[in-house]
Amino acid sequence: MGDISLISAQQSSFPTVGESLGTSTTAAAIVIDADWLASINERVKQLSRGEGHGNPSTIFRVPKSIRDVKPSAFEPQIISFGPYHYGREHLKGMEEHKWCYLRDLLHRDRSKSLEDYLRKMKELENRVRSCYGDPIREKDSNSFVEMMTLDGCFLVELVIKYSECQRLQQREEHTSVDRSKFCMIVNDMMLLENQLPFFVLQEIWCLLKAANGEPKDKLLLRALDPSSHLSSPHHLVDLFRSFILPKRNPEPEPWSPLDIIPCATELEKAGVEFREKAGAHVLEAAFTDGVMHMAPLSIYDHTDSHLRNLIAFEQCFPAAGDEISSYAVLMDFLIDTPVDVAVLRRSGVLLSGLGSDKEAASFFNNLCKDIFTYRTGKLYVDVKEYCKVRHRKWKAELVHDYLRSPWTFIPVMAAAILLLLTLTETIFAVLSFLSSLSH
Repeated sequence: MGDISLISAQQSSFPTVGESLGTSTTAAAIVIDADWLASINERVKQLSRGEGHGNPSTIFRVPKSIRDVKPSAFEPQIISFGPYHYGREHLKGMEEHKWCYLRDLLHRDRSKSLEDYLRKMKELENRVRSCYGDPIREKDSNSFVEMMTLDGCFLVELVIKYSECQRLQQREEHTSVDRSKFCMIVNDMMLLENQLPFFVLQEIWCLLKAANGEPKDKLLLRALDPSSHLSSPHHLVDLFRSFILPKRNPEPEPWSPLDIIPCATELEKAGVEFREKAGAHVLEAAFTDGVMHMAPLSIYDHTDSHLRNLIAFEQCFPAAGDEISSYAVLMDFLIDTPVDVAVLRRSGVLLSGLGSDKEAASFFNNLCKDIFTYRTGKLYVDVKEYCKVRHRKWKAELVHDYLRSPWTFIPVMAAAILLLLTLTETIFAVLSFLSSLSH
């Protein structure tokens, strides 16, 4: 089309070309429908609502390609927080508990009324809306503020009750929910689509503690306090992620096309040894002199959902980093079959609470589908360089095939001794023969 326009402009002596293309000679002939323009302007305003607060969208609906691998990992089981799953039929049972927890929180500080909390949430409304990746159009202002107040107060009160339970050695009686339900609530708190902006919880906490100051012995309670030295996360998933990331801030590794390393079984055959790195952080892995040091990783049924939501957050919000995604990809490379799981289990690197090595292998093989990360890191380069040295592979195969157990070691030693005796007998025979010739 660009070429045709150019020719048309240069060859103005051919008006039939311009006419055939339907071009107009003046901009005044183009009329924009007012209603159409107004609807587009309104859409832009909705998308940019809350702009100027410095608040990027950090709470997202999980992309379909990631969700479809295991939809249940992203769906709340018992309770909703925020707008994405609000009002779903199977989650309505916990709404009454939310109102009870709101009542309990209000009773903690008689100097603060419900109106104070609603006023604060009303003040934050635009900033809160801007945190959600999908515009929240189905809720009017009052309904939205009510939902945020109810959900936020429930979460703060739950954290306080749990902290008190820990100190008083109490459980179900104090939280008013049984243990299985409590565990389900905690799991639902770790879902990317089921989040409140963390500053909502902090503002509720500030209103509450201004009068009577709740205990701050727990890390989560300290995180709620903006005056603490803990960095403020975007939401609970981001807070959980910060807990499991290494505390130090290493120099960022260069980005390069994703490389591939062999699985654990192949690496073992190539002479690589896996060792548990005691006291290391959960995501730490390093390769030195043929030894891959890794912190022990425990996997259970709920680990799958937690990791998937952490990875989904990194995929939707690249500014957070890709440490969880990169670690998951590394484990996916190391584990292809149940035999690889067995190799890592024997070395203490992997602690599986799943039913079998086959289930553990499936866990990692399905975890990284449609996940994008391009950080290969020095570990990948070092491992591949180490595996290129041929004599190391021969040595590893000797140890793996013949020296790993007494049942293979004893026959090898017997054969070696027999060979040595035969060689010695031959030498003596030759020496005796040479001695007879000299006489």
